Amino acid sequence: MYNTVNVMEAAARHGLKVVFVSTSGTVGVTRDRTKVANDASPHAVGTIRNWPYYDSKRQVEIDMYSHYVHVCVCVRVCMHAYIHAYIHTN
Repeated sequence: MYNTVNVMEAAARHGLKVVFVSTSGTVGVTRDRTKVANDASPHAVGTIRNWPYYDSKRQVEIDMYSHYVHVCVCVRVCMHAYIHAYIHTN
């Protein structure tokens, strides 16, 4: 996360824009196979909080939208189908 913040700060200092690409995993990871997430879906906090990769992406998304929207073009890659990472339990 700190490297992302460093890049955003440098972009702001130099008047540049950054394309920040995240993952559908921040909203699309679910135990419900019928749920189809999209870019407007809320973060799946309850499901991803124990998955460091997805949770760190979620934290950076929040930071980008709240502090760096002026230098950031934020994109979350969401496909209409097959965006779910199903959780299998033993």
